[in-house]
Amino acid sequence: NIHYPTNNSLVWDCIKESKRLLMLLSKEVEGLSYRDYTVSGKKTFFKINNTRIGDKRIDLFKKQMIVFTKCINQISNVVKKKPGSSLRSLALHVRMENFLPVMQQVFTMTERKEIRAEKVPNDQKIFSIYERHTDIIVKGGQGYTIWPQSEPVYREKQSDPQLPGIKG
Repeated sequence: NIHYPTNNSLVWDCIKESKRLLMLLSKEVEGLSYRDYTVSGKKTFFKINNTRIGDKRIDLFKKQMIVFTKCINQISNVVKKKPGSSLRSLALHVRMENFLPVMQQVFTMTERKEIRAEKVPNDQKIFSIYERHTDIIVKGGQGYTIWPQSEPVYREKQSDPQLPGIKG
């Protein structure tokens, strides 16, 4: 269930995920307010997807990167403050703390590729913010080359409720 990993979609995923984490934390911590950047981010996301002209596309990416910077700053400020003391709020804080470097890497990668027109090596790319172990397979003349993004993360499947004790 991984969509095509364009820089635009990765930035949009980060904007959505930061809003989701902040929304969950605001339910746990009374008085925590945040700004929702998903509306302007979504509009720019669709404009970028439908624009093929170089200069106009770069301008749209610059606009999206400003919104993305605001999201990164918002998450960073919440991480510094460490609001809440419940177990759930602490767990959300750890998630945000772990998500912040991912957002910064997506920002750097997107800025280099889309705004500065630099080539970004595969080992410095992120292909999915949700599945960090995603690899890219490049078809070559002698077979396939696999560029691993990171160490694979294996998750144990949950038991099948209809067959107790048997993993699904």
